[in-house]
Amino acid sequence: MHWWPNHFGVAKVFEDITPILLSVGFYIRYHEAIQTVIPEYGSGWKSKMVISNLAEHQGYTYFSVIAQSPDGRMIKKRLPLEAYLSVVAATNFKQRIRKMLEYYYADRNNYAVAGTPNRLEYDQDFSLSLVMAPRNVKPIAHLYKSQVINSLNI
Repeated sequence: MHWWPNHFGVAKVFEDITPILLSVGFYIRYHEAIQTVIPEYGSGWKSKMVISNLAEHQGYTYFSVIAQSPDGRMIKKRLPLEAYLSVVAATNFKQRIRKMLEYYYADRNNYAVAGTPNRLEYDQDFSLSLVMAPRNVKPIAHLYKSQVINSLNI
C-alpha cells in the first residue's frame, strides 16, 4: 500500500488487489473464458475486450477479445455470448473489490465515495449496480485506464 498526497488535501492510496483477485478465482475464471475462443491463451498473455466498430460494420453490436501472446503475436476473436458473459462476470470482481476498498477508506476517514469509471467505462455507460453508483463526482471519467496506471508510475 502506498500513500500519495495531492493538491486537494486528500491522500491517494494504492492498494494491490491481486491477492484478493487470486482468492476469488478471478484469473482462473477469466483465463477459462478467454480460452473458449483462444485455446492457447495463458500465463504471460495480455487481453482486452473491444466493441465492434460501427464505422466498419453495420448492423448489431458485438464484442471481441484481442489477445497478445508473450512473444507479441496478436489474435482477435469474436466473443460468443457465453464467453462474453463469463468475461464480464469475472471482470466485475475488479470493480466490486475496488469499490469495497474505497468504502473501507471512506468509512475509516468519514469521507464520501466518488464514482470511479474510467473513460471507456463512462463512454459505454458501464456501471455495476451500487458499485459505481455515486455519480455526482467522477474524477477519472475523462482518463483511459492506461493513463490512470501510467500517472501512478506503477
